[in-house]
Amino acid sequence: MRRRAQVWGGGLLTAALAAGLLGGGSALAVAGAEEVADGALPFVAKINFGDQSGCGGALVAPQWIITAKDCFAVGDAAVTAGAPAKPATVLVGRADVTTTTAGKRLAVTALVPHPDRNLVLAELSATVSGIAPVSFSADAPQEGETLRIAGYGRTSTEWVPTRMHAGDFAVGAVSAGRFELSAASAGATLCKGDAGAPAFRETASGPKLVGISVESGQKGCLGEPDTRTGEAAGARTDDLADWIRTSTAVTPNGLRETVTGEFTRDGIQDLAGIDAAGVLWLYPGTATPGVWGAKVKIATGWASVRELETGRINRDAYDDLTGINGTNNTQVYWPGTAAGGSFGSSVQIGAGWTTDLRDIAIGKVDGDAYDDLLVVKTSTQQLFLYRGTAAGGSFAGGVQYGLGWGNLKDLQVGKFNNDAYDDLVTVQSTTGKLFIYAGKPDGSQFEPGADTGSGTGWNTATSLTKAKIDRTGLDGLVEVDSAGKSWLHTRTAEAGWTNRVAAPGKVSAPQPGELSNIVTGKFNRDNYTDLLGIDAAGVAWMHPGTSANTFGSRVQIATGWGSLRELAVGRINRDSYDDLLAINGTTNAQVYFPGTAAGGSFGTSVQIGAGWTTDLRDVAVGKVDRDAYDDLLVVKSSTQQLILYRGTAAGGSFAAGVQYGTGWGGLKELQVAKFDTDDYDDLQTVESTTGKMRIYAGKADGSQFVPAVDTGSGSGWLTRSNLVPVTFGSETRAGLLAKDNAGNLLLYPNRVRFGVDWADPIVFGPRD
Repeated sequence: MRRRAQVWGGGLLTAALAAGLLGGGSALAVAGAEEVADGALPFVAKINFGDQSGCGGALVAPQWIITAKDCFAVGDAAVTAGAPAKPATVLVGRADVTTTTAGKRLAVTALVPHPDRNLVLAELSATVSGIAPVSFSADAPQEGETLRIAGYGRTSTEWVPTRMHAGDFAVGAVSAGRFELSAASAGATLCKGDAGAPAFRETASGPKLVGISVESGQKGCLGEPDTRTGEAAGARTDDLADWIRTSTAVTPNGLRETVTGEFTRDGIQDLAGIDAAGVLWLYPGTATPGVWGAKVKIATGWASVRELETGRINRDAYDDLTGINGTNNTQVYWPGTAAGGSFGSSVQIGAGWTTDLRDIAIGKVDGDAYDDLLVVKTSTQQLFLYRGTAAGGSFAGGVQYGLGWGNLKDLQVGKFNNDAYDDLVTVQSTTGKLFIYAGKPDGSQFEPGADTGSGTGWNTATSLTKAKIDRTGLDGLVEVDSAGKSWLHTRTAEAGWTNRVAAPGKVSAPQPGELSNIVTGKFNRDNYTDLLGIDAAGVAWMHPGTSANTFGSRVQIATGWGSLRELAVGRINRDSYDDLLAINGTTNAQVYFPGTAAGGSFGTSVQIGAGWTTDLRDVAVGKVDRDAYDDLLVVKSSTQQLILYRGTAAGGSFAAGVQYGTGWGGLKELQVAKFDTDDYDDLQTVESTTGKMRIYAGKADGSQFVPAVDTGSGSGWLTRSNLVPVTFGSETRAGLLAKDNAGNLLLYPNRVRFGVDWADPIVFGPRD
């Protein structure tokens, strides 16, 4: 009977001991497998799922791994799309799991199971930068060839090893979706913990993924008899490139000024655009036209840029970006770089480009080898042509190229019919029809405009961008509608147009790290801990908690909260719902927003105090004095006092403040929660002068806390902000959330005997 490659405790790929080797208990004495050196095979992932510790996987996209479905199975229940049934974490880029300086620890936020293979794609809580995803082999495994498998499963001598191992396996029979495996060196086998381990070819250009291990005989594994029979097997991935690309695709939503070009130097057309915050994003193209990978942040401060276009401006071999700086109405271009994925500093090439000049389009208009520029002048309804020059870096003076263009917009120059010449497409504003002006062999003015026969409604788009989004060889169009949603207009082989379809993939949702004044609590009435914070525009958002101890897509809670500070959560009004406490920075009033029975929202604010100037800071709420009511602690900067405001039986306010400590001027980021192993709320804070974290343990009698103890978590806490306690599910002890300087949200789970697993946080990052 076949066995699945087992999901189990932390370990590594195994093999039997080789006779006569020196080194006794050394892992290097394992025949058929070798320790993987630090930094090698960084795409190999180690997965922990709930209390089932141990699986392998492979990074296949910046925020996705592929592994076996069994790794996320609970009993006999099918693995379904969405959040995992239990919390799951992934280590990537770390051959030695005991180190914390290499690689990254992330949470699994969503699963995409394959419909008929023991495979699943797992989305991570942040993109993995600095580690290249493994490349796929398009060639099926061949019977008799040797593949390498790397993982963290149990060995013949170690129950829970701490280092990745890799070994050679011979391919046996190959069938649709699977292939047999057997040892290619003495004693090699797959053990518990090796489910999901990647099987790959070693090539001159690096490893090429062929499959994922899913079954194991386990002969020679520690704790298993040597009489075990049966070989291992893998699930094929060589024929799943389209499924993987489509499943991991990111929809380029919420953009304006979208453009396409070859920006990453892989020969595939990419898409770029600017969001409402002025961030320039790059969506790398994939081998599947119209499917883009995870977005990458290119630059900030582009809010004033308009009329973004792509062309070879400076005569090198790289696509450049050109646009209008709306602040000073200059025309500039950003040169593409040899490395790709970024652009050089802007170069001014023109002035006086007011909003009277609009709808820039770039392409080979006049038939020579250089990109030219077309633009409409609204006041005169003229179409102007600025010819590219041999010298590059600018355009020749504009010449009139047409009249009566006041009613036409969204100009795009590209290959829109089946001849070899660039054409011009544009939208007729009054009718909403798409017109084509076909290019001529001699590069003179286009053929007269003709209705493309693609219907009306094109005038509702906020942006149209030419793009190779099918395999016809013609340019289609990417449309962004008024809601920021992206649509694809593909072509037919006869140069016709199909009905638009939504751009594939999932929207790259804003992440919690983009918020400030973060707090956690039970806000939406399910069993999961939610996160709430305020964005730069003063909008309050809630990220609902999930079964995986992650945070889902955000939901707007309120607007106009930009002046609120010192958010905290507690049961203020004595019902059974978490309330929000805050200071109104405009009036210096203390207010609370009562939680509601329906959940997911809060009642109207209630003022419960006044005079809460910035001299009062670092508000923390918890059961400080051991009665049943939440109390409030705050530091008064001018006197360096710690002040306690006790909760009352009546609720809805606090008793008058009393001094609870002195010398607190150098302490900040106060948090009250159960951090240690007893039943009392503790106080945790950061020492401003040293950057060390200290814990003041609660006492049974509710009197002042035990004297401070260094948590042993180092001195780097001054680089962290917005520290928030977080307690998930049935846990009784709090971990910590914090933000780093890069905008990542870090989760420090409370997993150790005392305190938090400080050294190795789970990263919830901005998706860039």
